[in-house]
Amino acid sequence: MENQERENPTTRAYTALDDVLMKGAEAVVKSYNWTTGRTKADLANKLLTVAPILESAGVFGVGSFYILPLCGAFLLASHFQQRMNKKTELAEKKSMSDGAVDYEIVMAYDLNSQYGKMIAISSLLQASISLLSKHPEDSLMIAAGQAVRSGSHYVMRTDFLPPRKNCLSRGLERLAELADEYAPQIFPKPELNLVPELAR
Repeated sequence: MENQERENPTTRAYTALDDVLMKGAEAVVKSYNWTTGRTKADLANKLLTVAPILESAGVFGVGSFYILPLCGAFLLASHFQQRMNKKTELAEKKSMSDGAVDYEIVMAYDLNSQYGKMIAISSLLQASISLLSKHPEDSLMIAAGQAVRSGSHYVMRTDFLPPRKNCLSRGLERLAELADEYAPQIFPKPELNLVPELAR
């Protein structure tokens, strides 16, 4: 059974796609942390703010009867996930200082893995539906929102990077250090100590 699952081309393709998405998320998080000095939770929560905007705009365009319930569901999903991301970040900070892995972090990783994959598949299905839809641009808007939401879960699966100063602040500090190192040294003017015998 295990051999059949390993040889399944669909499973291999799915795993390969997930690996590619994770590598992309890791690169984005590292760049975000290096540039802004902020954490992956901050980035994920920003994505979760954008996602319901795109999803709601698409639903309004389609004109679904369930516009208000769907928009409310999008907003609530983002709100609760943002709270969970902040809680996970606190657990990761504590885990880093204690040097021990918290079970809460493992649970959050597994949930983000499942949600991210499911929402990514939903985004692909929504994008394919747009080919048959009377409002393809609105269906693509929903798909884009779901892709952003899925991306937030992939971001939360990456390694924790602690907050630090942004690249501009670090650059200015480095320039100040270099200026101090290469600043001209001002030495005091030596005093002339004349020998008394020669001064006569």
